[in-house]
Amino acid sequence: MGKDDDALLNCIENIHVVDEEGTDNFTIVFSIRENEIIKNKELTKKFYLKDSAPVKSESTVIEWVGKNLTLKEIKKKQKNKKTGQQRVITKQVKAKSFFNFFSNIDLTNANPNPLEANEDEMKLREELEQDFEVGGVLVDEVLPYSLEYYLGVEHEGDDAYGD
Repeated sequence: MGKDDDALLNCIENIHVVDEEGTDNFTIVFSIRENEIIKNKELTKKFYLKDSAPVKSESTVIEWVGKNLTLKEIKKKQKNKKTGQQRVITKQVKAKSFFNFFSNIDLTNANPNPLEANEDEMKLREELEQDFEVGGVLVDEVLPYSLEYYLGVEHEGDDAYGD
């Protein structure tokens, strides 16, 4: 999570899962209360599975009102080789943020053999696997015990600092 994510994370009112009938595909739905960061009232992330592995994800496009938490600006000094003059180049790059989770990734046409995948495919595959893992933790470990987490209840055998 990024340092600026807390304000928007605190606007999440509900999270639930919608299973697609007849498939292993599922959608995680985040209900968002009105806020000054995004316009969306709901953010979704749908995972498409093939042989129990994710091959595609589709997400809601976040409508940022203010600062986009998924991007940061970096400034680089660039020197002209001929004149020696310096100029500052401003570039937007991906920032560390939970809300990067809401990106679309499509590997349906990617090389089925990961060992033969190009660098871009490998990066996308890694990103999709990471998103799928986060989704799995939400679905399997957070949602079933959300009230207990909210109330701070520990179950027998729980290790607050484990795993």
